Amino acid sequence: MKLYKELITIVGIRYRFPDANSLGAFWQLLYNVTEVPASQWDIEAFYDPSSTKPSKMNTCWGGFLEQVDQFDPQFFVMLPVSL
Repeated sequence: MKLYKELITIVGIRYRFPDANSLGAFWQLLYNVTEVPASQWDIEAFYDPSSTKPSKMNTCWGGFLEQVDQFDPQFFVMLPVSL
């Protein structure tokens, strides 16, 4: 049985990201992090700078999607999450 090694070249990429109509816009989304909005969760309840406490996080920054409530989990065969 012979094993063959073949080089694979990716000549293009297709993607769809919210609020990113180009690859440059996608990288800008990754670059633009913000403080946790109060509408997401109470940061004081979950933040601990030492990150040693269970159920705590050590950052106040992140990237957040708008209109996440319009996500359709059944389309992706996922169970809905209730917060």
